[in-house]
Amino acid sequence: MADTGTEALTLVVQLVGAASAAGTPEERNDAVIERLSAAVTARVGLLLRVDLLHRDAEVLGGAVTPPAAATLRHRLRTGERPGPLLDRAVAGQLAPWTAARAYGPDWRGSTLQREYHRDWGCDQVAVLPVVGGQRPVVYLLGREGVDFTAAELDLLAAVQPVVQGLVRLLRLHGDDAAWVQVAAGHDGRARCHLTARESEVLALLARGHKAATIARMVGCSERTIHRHLSNAYHKLGVGDRLSAVSVAHRWGLLPAAADTG
Repeated sequence: MADTGTEALTLVVQLVGAASAAGTPEERNDAVIERLSAAVTARVGLLLRVDLLHRDAEVLGGAVTPPAAATLRHRLRTGERPGPLLDRAVAGQLAPWTAARAYGPDWRGSTLQREYHRDWGCDQVAVLPVVGGQRPVVYLLGREGVDFTAAELDLLAAVQPVVQGLVRLLRLHGDDAAWVQVAAGHDGRARCHLTARESEVLALLARGHKAATIARMVGCSERTIHRHLSNAYHKLGVGDRLSAVSVAHRWGLLPAAADTG
């Protein structure tokens, strides 16, 4: 217990430092994910925010790709229930758990495990809940091989209150309505709220610029550009740049100067 306490205290210091560093909330969230992943020997991490009322979700994290995020959202939109991976958070049970423990013998070889291995390169998943209920927010930490141990889950539980506080301070908890895509028939314009930077990046993309060029033009990292694009793809309901530009044009979300003719 003393070892766990010392390890947890060290991790808390690292998490607070990561969340206090310079950068956007998304960049600081990436730093938090890196610290959590390293602490439990996970190779990939992400923050999943779910809106069960409107059957939608948003995925945040540097490892997120549009196709992988689209797969997660598709499962939520077409499934009848969240499934064992999120059931506990929905029910308000916020102690950390793993997919293998939640699913039992059914996890090995399940459709979800195969999707995680394909999209994220992991076949074991630990869940660190931040918010429960109908709009759960959880960190998912993945790795290959053996399941996360009881000691690793104890460590996550020990730092959980700090993680929950940091997510709220960074306004990543989803309590505000900005990220929730309220259903509005088939007119996506009524539920698509691109940020100013997302619109700017999409406009430059529409002019044919590559991500590296856009990064230099707007003064940020290429990784940040890919994050803005991933968020924009999600909001537009697409999975590639051509579709994003097409939909954004059709919905009148790009300035006329972005028209490539």
